[in-house]
Formats: sequence, C-alpha cells, structure tokens
Amino acid sequence: MSEPNATQTATINIQGMTCQHCTQSVQRAVSSLPGVSAVNVDLAKNAATVTFNPASVTVGKVMQTIQQAGFTPVGFTKSA
Repeated sequence: MSEPNATQTATINIQGMTCQHCTQSVQRAVSSLPGVSAVNVDLAKNAATVTFNPASVTVGKVMQTIQQAGFTPVGFTKSA
C-alpha cells in the first residue's frame, strides 16, 4: 500500500506529437489532473515523464487524459 504522500514517476510513450504545440497540449492536460506534481513532455523522445501521487491518480487515468487531448499513449515504464 502506498503512503499518502508517496510519489511515483512514469514515462509514457506517446504517438502523434509533431510540434511544440502538441507537447504543450499534453503538458496542460496532464498537469490539470489532481495528484500530478510534475510533467515533462519531450518531443524528441515522444514521451511524457509524469510524477504523481498514486493515491490520487493512476497511470491509466493519465494515459486516458493524453488520449482525450488527441494523442495516442502506447505504453509506459514506472520508476519509484
């Protein structure tokens, strides 16, 4: 079980980003989720690194939010 203030980091691979506006759209959408404390979207790597509190938000919800922003999340890796 996670501690209430424990954070996790996930790197989510994203298809469909072609420009800086795309990265800003993903950043804005994911940043708006409760429990997300940091988002770094890298166009060159086609990925977003998200730091979040798993008691407040899941990786699945983050991926769903990316999809709702118009992009395709294609997998992720988690780190502590």
